[in-house]
Amino acid sequence: MEAFHKFLFGNNIEIRFRYKYYPEVSPGMGTDIKCLFCHGKGCDACKHRGWVEVLGSGMIHYNILKMCGIDPEEYTGFAFGMGIDRLAMQKFGIDDIRKLYGGGMTYL
Repeated sequence: MEAFHKFLFGNNIEIRFRYKYYPEVSPGMGTDIKCLFCHGKGCDACKHRGWVEVLGSGMIHYNILKMCGIDPEEYTGFAFGMGIDRLAMQKFGIDDIRKLYGGGMTYL
């Protein structure tokens, strides 16, 4: 994950990994990058947190596997979801996520 973000944003990107609760996985992990607009000081693009969550991941929960008819004693799984809109905002300098969904030709 670190290599992917460095490839996309360059070697100077600051990344943090933190425990995160997602009901489908256990344990869960969130991957954040330091906001490229404010460099961690806090702005509207990062909701004044200084960081933007771009990826959630974790090991698929035992009960989820059982509900899918998969034997959790024999198999495990890894789930992840990437916020492509948040990555695009940081990569292309888009300061408001609503601009991506407003239908304007500029962002297509």
